Amino acid sequence: MPAEGSVGSGRLSFEELLARVRDDPLFRRAVVERPGMALGPFNLSPEQRRALKEEAKKYLRGEQVEPEA
Repeated sequence: MPAEGSVGSGRLSFEELLARVRDDPLFRRAVVERPGMALGPFNLSPEQRRALKEEAKKYLRGEQVEPEA
């Protein structure tokens, strides 16, 4: 059984997941590409899922910006 508060336990809050989207590039990509798998274990409303996905997309767009030469 996962430790309390660990990923997959379903016990992370929306705010904790939002911080993880901001801090963890792999989780961010998973939220955009495979939201069902990334967010499935968590008890989130459709609005919260959408907000996390939009936040992840915003960060991914920033990562894909190439610096001008």
